[in-house]
Amino acid sequence: RKNYRKIKKAVRMGIEVTEADSKEYWDEFYKIYSDAGKERAVPTMSKEEYDSFREILVNANLAKLFIAKFNDEIIDGSVILLSDDEIVSFIGASKKNRENLQGYSLILWNIFRYAWFKGLEAVDFYGIDIYAKPGEKTYGITEFKKSFGGRTQIYGRLSNSRLLRMLYDTYNKHRWIKLLYSK
Repeated sequence: RKNYRKIKKAVRMGIEVTEADSKEYWDEFYKIYSDAGKERAVPTMSKEEYDSFREILVNANLAKLFIAKFNDEIIDGSVILLSDDEIVSFIGASKKNRENLQGYSLILWNIFRYAWFKGLEAVDFYGIDIYAKPGEKTYGITEFKKSFGGRTQIYGRLSNSRLLRMLYDTYNKHRWIKLLYSK
């Protein structure tokens, strides 16, 4: 119910969510993502890594960027990875001082709708901090993700994650990804 109110608020305020259709949107989102990482002391990809990621995975139709706009300004974004049966929410970020507009909640709603229309079985939020306590940096993100319901799956270590399995399968299907390692 709480998320429903957030989504309705975003719609009332005129937030629009769309799939990014140009490199310029990806570049603009990178700035938001990079700034959010610095602010929260969370590691991010370098611009070069991000551009390589975008070029290879988007061209192979394995990644998409959903953005939320308010008055023609990008305020939130989420990069998703696609497989045959699920979506993994890989990167998400909001512009500082714009979180209260609830654009990210509306993005997630649109990702759920996209998954449903494509007949996909799951949307994986790719990680929560199950040990986060109020006041810690990861607590708000964890609570936000948990508020959408679903189940928490605990992996013993990152190498057992569905994301890495999916990327490994992708690598095996598309051997040309190996070119990334030669740069």
